[in-house]
Amino acid sequence: VNGNIIISTEGPAWWNPGAAASWDGTDYLQPTWTVFPRSTSGPDPFQFYEATSDADGIYIGTNRGACMWDWSLNGPDCWSSDDGLPSRFVNTVAMLEPNRLYAGTSEGVGIIDTSTGTLVDVWTAAADSDQTDIVVVGSVAYLGVQGVGIARYDLNTETWLSTWDASSGLISNDLITLLEEGEAPGTIWAGGYFGLVNIDTTTGQLNTDWNLGPNSGGPTLPYEPPLDVIVHNGVLYYQQVVPSQPWQTRDSITRIDLQNNTTLAQIDTTDSLGYQGQIRGMHIVQDHLWIGVVGVQGWGGSEPGDIARWNTTSADWADSIGSYGSVQRVNA
Repeated sequence: VNGNIIISTEGPAWWNPGAAASWDGTDYLQPTWTVFPRSTSGPDPFQFYEATSDADGIYIGTNRGACMWDWSLNGPDCWSSDDGLPSRFVNTVAMLEPNRLYAGTSEGVGIIDTSTGTLVDVWTAAADSDQTDIVVVGSVAYLGVQGVGIARYDLNTETWLSTWDASSGLISNDLITLLEEGEAPGTIWAGGYFGLVNIDTTTGQLNTDWNLGPNSGGPTLPYEPPLDVIVHNGVLYYQQVVPSQPWQTRDSITRIDLQNNTTLAQIDTTDSLGYQGQIRGMHIVQDHLWIGVVGVQGWGGSEPGDIARWNTTSADWADSIGSYGSVQRVNA
């Protein structure tokens, strides 16, 4: 975010809170982290999720709403269910228009005018979703809602368009876990328990249609749906959804060569960190894939978490970076 790395961690409770911290990228062997203040006029946030920013400051989804700090880290000021958000648990935040913060929750999306600090609209989901991903392409907002599919909203006419669900022919079921803008203009990636597809939003046609598991004449995907995908230098990096139990291991990233439509060898963070873990987030920083990992829970506790760094140029591990708390996301 604005040239800094932000780490968000999820504390299990108020007496053992998570934190958000930033690092300016210098001295990665012994980085100095600046921790965001948590004190508010109401209940303090202790779980921190996705981050974004604009000229006015930094916004992070938390268990107490969508919270903002200015660039001097004064704050936070939070918008929560008391202000009209569908839920106080904000998993995703995105600045998709000037002065418009989209706060995604399991029960819908709140749209906040950051210039006035007011909630201007609420899009309520018809079903509970682990999170609501939001992508704007042109004048249309696309919302990935688990159990609903891809909802579409025309920002110019302020009307809902038909939903791309299992009946649309684009996805085979409505259990969506990922929605992201594609690399080619006018495209989006959508992933879920149906696999991973790339949609041309102009024509409404599929550019890519992969099932979970093996694909005839194509790559082999994991059997778990994607939480995130990143494309860098022609390679797609596929992160699986986080396991539901803290002792379950899921610490590998699937790689797909998009030009040859083939699967490359997986990268396993155990090879870098020396312990089994769960991948909680990833981001490209220059030519390195930064992967946030927390150790699996065992009888002796768990590793607190590290950032594994994969050099995409040399196809080898770089030095890892330690962190505060258990890592949930890496935001750059």
